[in-house]
Amino acid sequence: MINYIESYPNEFNNLIIIAIEGKESYSWRAAWLLSNCMEANDQRIKKYIKPIIERLKTVEGGYQRDLMNILFQMDLPEEYQGSIYDVCIDIWVKINNIPSVRYTAFKLILKITQLNIELYHEVQLLMEDHYIQNLSNGIKKSFHKMIQDFEKKNKKSIEF
Repeated sequence: MINYIESYPNEFNNLIIIAIEGKESYSWRAAWLLSNCMEANDQRIKKYIKPIIERLKTVEGGYQRDLMNILFQMDLPEEYQGSIYDVCIDIWVKINNIPSVRYTAFKLILKITQLNIELYHEVQLLMEDHYIQNLSNGIKKSFHKMIQDFEKKNKKSIEF
């Protein structure tokens, strides 16, 4: 599928439309494919950031994760960072959500926090044990490594 999209670049826009339509498994598959064949900060996706955020609010599970994976690869315009942050917090705090979906939401939370370091103290509240205990062991390990890397990279900034 990835080879097909690379061979027929005119189909890329159709793939974006299918991904945000919200049609059962077709849109989820399209979002997965899009997240795996797009370029970093893909300019073809830039004008669809708002519809992706809107769709993200209405879906669940793997579809949600793949939409977040698309957003994660983009340079997020400041005007959308608050909306994405809020949606991701809503996903993260629902401890019965699929662990991989929650983990992806937290990755986006940290990406936005990197751009707005003053949010870090708020994010620390989201790292309490009751949010982490339902994660699988592998995801817990990745989560803790992600936090360590973030803190190491931003040590001076988060001491404001």
